[in-house]
Amino acid sequence: MIVKRYTVIVKNLEPLCIRSDRSDDRITTLDYIPGTSFLGALAGTYLMENDEDNTFHDFFTRDNIIFPGLYPVVQTVNTVNNALPEILPLTAKTCKRFGGFRITEQESHGIYDSLFDFCIFKETGNVENEK
Repeated sequence: MIVKRYTVIVKNLEPLCIRSDRSDDRITTLDYIPGTSFLGALAGTYLMENDEDNTFHDFFTRDNIIFPGLYPVVQTVNTVNNALPEILPLTAKTCKRFGGFRITEQESHGIYDSLFDFCIFKETGNVENEK
């Protein structure tokens, strides 16, 4: 089986609200677009223009195409393929004085995941490691 990957860039032109649960007493929203929601939107658009044919079922009902969640990214000029998601683990740390991603030649110490330090300590009992 050949697996192909494509980069999909979605830009919402209007505010977007996707509920995170089905609770009636409170409304919380997601910070991303679930892949199933995106797939459903594509299927709905397809059916507006076409009949429910074999092509429709190949794409949308037979699990031949999988869409992961679409996460917001920081996109600058010429970073279409290198866009970075804005969602980071809670264990991600950066320098207080020169913080942020090390994308350009600007002064930045980059970001690292402190979970690695914890795992090394748990396995070795030693906090010293090379970063």
